[in-house]
Order: sequence, then structure tokens, then C-alpha cells
Amino acid sequence: MKFGFICPQVPGHLNPMTALARHLQMRGHEVVFLYSSGAAGLPFIPGEKKEGIMSERRAEISKKQGEETLKLTTSLLMSQSESMIKSLPAIVQSNQIDALIIDCGNFYVELAAIQLGIPYIHVYAGMHFDFSHLLQKLPKQVHLDPRGAH
Repeated sequence: MKFGFICPQVPGHLNPMTALARHLQMRGHEVVFLYSSGAAGLPFIPGEKKEGIMSERRAEISKKQGEETLKLTTSLLMSQSESMIKSLPAIVQSNQIDALIIDCGNFYVELAAIQLGIPYIHVYAGMHFDFSHLLQKLPKQVHLDPRGAH
């Protein structure tokens, strides 16, 4: 089976995904990283310029703070995902990829797999964000109940 990997091109995502890919290779599967500029010596297919927009604008993102950063990052991620969704069917078909392994940092890319009717899985390679501390900031009159807020 040939697996296509899709993940953000940053160490925190790429390193765990390349480790997973190497394990699949050891089990006799083919692997290829899509939209990648390199995958630690593993086969890869570079993406179009738009798919690398996060890397290109990393310096700009790092200078922003708070909501401004969130807005810019979300906008760039959605633009990147849209581009991938449009181009992925042709890449999958021309490279005879049987299934996709998609990092959860690539939002909605699974829509292309669904459209193609091929299997896919999500891998969460990034750090877990725990927002439970925000519950302490709820007003006292809000009571959390499985049946709804009272």
C-alpha cells in the first residue's frame, strides 16, 4: 500500500510523521510526503507556492501578538487548505497513492480524500492544548450541566 503524508513543515509535526512513515516502510509499505520541501530523506512531492505560504510568512506571523496573530494564521491556514483540496486529487491519482495520513494541523484536507473515495486517517502530532482553566472564569451564575447551561 502507498501512503501519502500531509503535515505542516515544522519540526513538531514533521518529526513524528517521518517516524511513523519509517515504521510503515519497515512493514513493506511505500510512503511519500506531499506538499513537502523535504522529509528527512523520505520520498516527497513538493507543493505549489501557495501551499508553502505559512513558511514564507513565518517572520511576519512571529511579529504579531494576540488576536492579530490568530486572525492572520487562521486566514493563511484556510487559504493553504483550499489550495491543497483543489490540487490533491490530481496528485493522488498521478502518484497512485492508496491512502492519506493527514496531520490535524491541515484543516479540511480530508475532503479531498472523501471526494476520491480513498481511506484517510488523522494524526495529531502537535501538542495538546488544554483550555479547561478557562472554565474557572465563567460567571458564578452559570452552572455546567450536561442538559445545558442554567
